[in-house]
Amino acid sequence: MPQDRTPQLSFNLSRRLISIFLVSVLAVYTAGITVTLRLRRSAMQDWQAAYTAQAADFTDQLNTELLRIRTQMKYTLTRSVTLRLTLTPRQASFPALYDSILRMTEQVYTMQNTSSLIQSTTAYFPSLNKTIHSSGTYNDPTALEQQLIEAYYAAPGHSAVLTVGGRLYLVSDATSFNNKTSTALVWAELSTAALTRLCSQYAENGQTTAIYCTDGSNIFTVRSPGSASAPAALVVNIQDAVLNEFTGSTETKVDAAEYLRIVQPVGSWSLWTASYAGTDALREVTASFAVWIGVQTIIMLLAVGIFLFLVWRLITKPFRQIAKQLQTMEQTGMLLPDPKGGPAISNDMDFLHYAFAQLGSQLQATLEQAYHNKELAYQSEIKYLQAQINPHFLYNSFYHLYRMAKMEDTDGIAEMSLKLSSYYRYITRSAQPVVTLAMEYQNIVDYTEIQTIRFGDRITVQLQPLPEPYRELAVPRFILQPLFENAYNHGVEKMENGLIQLRFKMKPEFLNIYVENNGSCPDAELEKLTQYLNSTDRKAECTALKNVKLRMQMQGGDLQVSHGTLGGFGVSLRLPLHPAHSLNTEQQNGQPQKEETSHADTVACG
Repeated sequence: MPQDRTPQLSFNLSRRLISIFLVSVLAVYTAGITVTLRLRRSAMQDWQAAYTAQAADFTDQLNTELLRIRTQMKYTLTRSVTLRLTLTPRQASFPALYDSILRMTEQVYTMQNTSSLIQSTTAYFPSLNKTIHSSGTYNDPTALEQQLIEAYYAAPGHSAVLTVGGRLYLVSDATSFNNKTSTALVWAELSTAALTRLCSQYAENGQTTAIYCTDGSNIFTVRSPGSASAPAALVVNIQDAVLNEFTGSTETKVDAAEYLRIVQPVGSWSLWTASYAGTDALREVTASFAVWIGVQTIIMLLAVGIFLFLVWRLITKPFRQIAKQLQTMEQTGMLLPDPKGGPAISNDMDFLHYAFAQLGSQLQATLEQAYHNKELAYQSEIKYLQAQINPHFLYNSFYHLYRMAKMEDTDGIAEMSLKLSSYYRYITRSAQPVVTLAMEYQNIVDYTEIQTIRFGDRITVQLQPLPEPYRELAVPRFILQPLFENAYNHGVEKMENGLIQLRFKMKPEFLNIYVENNGSCPDAELEKLTQYLNSTDRKAECTALKNVKLRMQMQGGDLQVSHGTLGGFGVSLRLPLHPAHSLNTEQQNGQPQKEETSHADTVACG
């Protein structure tokens, strides 16, 4: 009677899956929240940077416009008519000055039209105590103009932005002599409406921009229309920033409202620009990220709930049914042995493990037998291929032996026989699928010397000495000979001055081997060969170069064809040097790769 092995289901698999899922979801959720918070912080920084750049553009445009106006003023003060009027005595009559006044009026009027910020322009000549206005008037200074003149002389320097009578002026003078009173003054009254429009250009989405000027007791301000703050409160806030040198970006309150304030000086003038952005705009920028955090949380909770349901529906419930079926199999006499003699069944996975343990053992035995049969077939195939190695090469060699015998060249026959013996001894060894690079190199030396006897002086072969550190490098057999077969057959076989070179180039993890000739190889045929070598079609015929390329790719190397440095056909072979790509594993595991030593790939070169 079968032993009762009914297990107590613990559902460990379900708990493990749930634990793994919860850890994974928590990791993904944490990563998502972290990325969202970083993006939120980055969005805030980008917004502040953009707003700072906008404020800087506002300041730069105002400063550029003032500098342009001052340049025009300096130009007006250097005109000959200006110098003539500065030297005219006060006793001169109006008729004598009429022509100069008319020309000076034109200069002042031209200066007024140089900028949209200018409302009016005036020139003042202390020697005459007269002003010439852009409107064409020639009068004594008014009380407001006299106040402006006195304020300018009290200010340091020769150019200044002054505020008088609630108006803003840009004043400049001609060069003074011996620190005496200036010989001439010009000033431009800046338009309040134009300055207001300039402020409006840099005020978006409820933002406020303002221009502030103070020369002590007098204050001038303009601001963009639509500001939510009272003008007086705004002026007090800007004045506090200027007096306490709180320039730059900072958070502030105006009428209990929070703003990001940027106060910047305008050049070297006694003038400042102020930009205010409400924090509501910043909250609008980051609001989407808060929504996304909520969405992520909801998605995570839904995913957990759905996963718990699927675990019960697709794993826990079916497991109960499988357990019942296996119990029925045991009760009917189909026992499930423990191949390892391990402990009794303790959880859900034990059912599947013990049920398929025997099947796995049988399958493994079947695979081992199939592999053994395949290896035997491979060994047979290798022996057949070696028996068929390049018969034309052998026939040609016998023919040359025959010719030398006819010419009684005994030394040549001896040398040719010795080289053929060494060459065929190497290629007919079947017990060594992996050899040292020195052995491969020596085989190439034998092969090329035999070919030199065959072709004579028509083809020259230059072999770079094998680098000493790589002599014992383990490589598959017959990886170099196909390169030389193609080098002979592609472009130089019928040449009178053919040249074939073998070069080595060492790199930290690879040894590159280059075999090139100076023959001709059409681009179309070379492209066709490249496509064939890179093809993954398993049904295509496997020629020598293709076989070498496949074997090297399996070892971490590669083979490429191209136009060599000599201008003809070239092959580059990359041999891996890293221990992870050691070719010794091929011999240790007893799994030699299929090799091909047939004729060269058929490419119509030469």
